[in-house]
Amino acid sequence: CQRILRLLVALWGDGMALIGRIALIAVVLQALLLILSGGDDVFSSLTVPFYTYDEPAFQWLTSCSQSQLEAWSSFKHGDDYFFAKAALSNHPWRTRNPEEAELFVVPILLAFGLRHRQGCNGVPFESMLSALQQSLANSTYFQRHNGRDHLIVASDWEAFYYFKKHSARASFFQNVIFGHMEKYKKPPAWRCTVVVPYGGGHWDSGVYAMLNEALAVHSNDSICLPTTIDQPHSCVRNLEKAFLTSSQARAYPVAERPYKFFFRGQISGRPGYRSRRVACLALLYIPGHHICVASIGKTSTPRFHRVCSTDIFASVQHARHVPAPTPVLIADARPDTTDDYDDTAGLLQLVNDQQHIMTRDVDKLTSDELGIYHSQAWCQGKRLGYDYFYQLAHSQFCLMIRGDTLTSNRLYDCLNYGVLPVILSDGIEPLGLPFLGIVPWHEFSFFLNETKNSRQLAVQLQRVVDTDEATLRLMRRRLNQHFREAVWQTEASRVFENILLSAVDQCL
Repeated sequence: CQRILRLLVALWGDGMALIGRIALIAVVLQALLLILSGGDDVFSSLTVPFYTYDEPAFQWLTSCSQSQLEAWSSFKHGDDYFFAKAALSNHPWRTRNPEEAELFVVPILLAFGLRHRQGCNGVPFESMLSALQQSLANSTYFQRHNGRDHLIVASDWEAFYYFKKHSARASFFQNVIFGHMEKYKKPPAWRCTVVVPYGGGHWDSGVYAMLNEALAVHSNDSICLPTTIDQPHSCVRNLEKAFLTSSQARAYPVAERPYKFFFRGQISGRPGYRSRRVACLALLYIPGHHICVASIGKTSTPRFHRVCSTDIFASVQHARHVPAPTPVLIADARPDTTDDYDDTAGLLQLVNDQQHIMTRDVDKLTSDELGIYHSQAWCQGKRLGYDYFYQLAHSQFCLMIRGDTLTSNRLYDCLNYGVLPVILSDGIEPLGLPFLGIVPWHEFSFFLNETKNSRQLAVQLQRVVDTDEATLRLMRRRLNQHFREAVWQTEASRVFENILLSAVDQCL
């Protein structure tokens, strides 16, 4: 009942049309009746009949390179791939009769096209989009409500700026429902936004092929756990344990996870990354092993140039032997406790020093500098960050810290790998969390307040660590019950269905 009430409060707004309010009331009444009748899973009992355009102009899934799409599906903005694939499947909610549809799904791979402007099979992205747009313009059902009941999904922030720059495109799609990574305070080019989860967070077949090749070469190498070095035949089994899949990670005992807090990502001097700098510094006050690694690049560029370790085993060895930082007693820290004081200048200088190391010739680095160089190893393309997934799977808490925007793909990586999220992003709940009222975020996540001062944040982080074990067990149980509601790349995912339900509730 509390979830139903949260849904009603979250979705009922002054800007909601009368027909939308009637539809919302109908959904809530239906859910309440199911509760009273003893239904265990209320939201899974709701349905939204939808029609998917499948004419040639909409067949991006089949016209684009399958190897490219597979690699794209492992990228954080690959949600358009998962959405289109589900929309074109034989989904039980799908109707072939458009007269029966409540929603019309446009299975466009918009984010993919924006990052692959060359398009597919020799047809540029702009030409593909023009053909799709013309087909919609000729559709009686698009014309009927000027696209108000049509749904497009693309979490990529580039979609926002694309329509901002292309006024003619924006004008045509201005009334559609848009599934995006977050809602913006400034009105976007489209009429209504539904927050959708990021994609990515998994290994594609190229990664597994590299692992198998590496296994053949290094089966007796030092990646073997210390207890099995003299037992080479058991090395492979232990190596597979090191590369935990997300399903294995969710079953991994918390007591055996060596790291408390985990964060890997960009950190720079930009204002949007201040909370990340503060968090890394705050972890120095918390006893235990933590992971807080910035991807380091050239100082002359605002975006980080990521490098890749040539040996994935060296990368994992580093991941398994990260030394614990020396804790700093909070009482011995700087006396400055006001929010006006930003104490991350020293950390930013360290980042800049490391950036300088990354621009130099590797052969001329000292042993210490070489260690810093390899600690920043981050694989591109099919060479994903093996140590990223390893460290995440072996952590107790996952820091989801805002960057230039409120949201991050790390939230969904946390859920996928069964690690309790610690969210540091003021304002994310109304603007950046998907499926409010369906997913009980507060039942398995910690929400901390942003601050400029690492000492103040350390106090909040320590409270997370001090949470009693019974509460933590309950939170992990709730996470395991609900992660499918917000994670694309898992068996029996309900993200597609939740997007449709949210689109009807919020936008019609």
